[in-house]
Amino acid sequence: MRAIQSIFIFVVCLFVSPCNDMFCNSPVDSNDDGFDDRDMKVMQEIININKLNVSDASTLGRWDWNKRLYEFNFADTNLKKLPESIGTLGKLERIYIVKSGLTYLPESIGNLTNLTEITILYSKLETLPNSISRLKNLKSIDLSFNRLTEIPSPIFNTTIGGLNVSGNNITNIGSDLGKLSLLGSLNLSYNKLTTLPEEIGNLQKLDHIYIYNNNLVSLPNSLWNIKSLTFLRLDSNAIDNISERIGELTNLDGLLLEHNNLKTIPDGVGNLKKLFRITLAGNYLYCNNGVIDTLLIPIFLKDGSIPIVDGLYDQRSQLSP
Repeated sequence: MRAIQSIFIFVVCLFVSPCNDMFCNSPVDSNDDGFDDRDMKVMQEIININKLNVSDASTLGRWDWNKRLYEFNFADTNLKKLPESIGTLGKLERIYIVKSGLTYLPESIGNLTNLTEITILYSKLETLPNSISRLKNLKSIDLSFNRLTEIPSPIFNTTIGGLNVSGNNITNIGSDLGKLSLLGSLNLSYNKLTTLPEEIGNLQKLDHIYIYNNNLVSLPNSLWNIKSLTFLRLDSNAIDNISERIGELTNLDGLLLEHNNLKTIPDGVGNLKKLFRITLAGNYLYCNNGVIDTLLIPIFLKDGSIPIVDGLYDQRSQLSP
């Protein structure tokens, strides 16, 4: 059955291409949305296809030809908008679009009640429609490397478990972040954040947090309330202090702190019995000769209690005060 579906996908790609030698020499009647009558007839005959991969969406304008579609992937397309008729694809579960010209999604996307994943990468999205909040089965949203200046407010009314908005231009996150009570993974990396809201401590199901490559100087005290955390990536910020309360994150097995402004490591890290990896390179844990001052390193980091300690004796003289 999968092989048959792959053949159908090939046929679809064949017919939605701008021009094929088989047909370019024959006159056809085209409608305003890019499909001609011949293409529509073929589309309607392919009734068993349920997954669509398209590398050129320049002529793809009508979506109501197949109500069985559960996934589509657009890669490297000149797609600039999705038609409102996408809302008729009631069985659609996954949307994956990468390298497009999309700046927004149509309101009708809120009709896709079976949708579980929205992934739109390396595009030009600036916001999301309010109708996103109607998608009760939505589990993850990945909007990496778009043009967001804030987390779109409709997201805060969803029940997603994963959110990735890395690689945007987000400078501030408000208290609404605390509404995402089911969130298990949060990626805010490669933005322009200087602070995090205290409400992040409400996210008691968070397992992984990625906030590297921002401009954070300090961390909210509520962060240490998230006892479910197993992985915390804070590297490449400007953090100058880590609270002793970090020792309360007893499930933590990965802690990445390199390239910050740390001068000491809190003894509370010694309570992290599950910690397998900690990274420290590129901080101020060294003397003027560029060698890390081992007097600033708690004994539990030097006696082999933690198997992997990256950068503990890393010489980075170019960073010395």
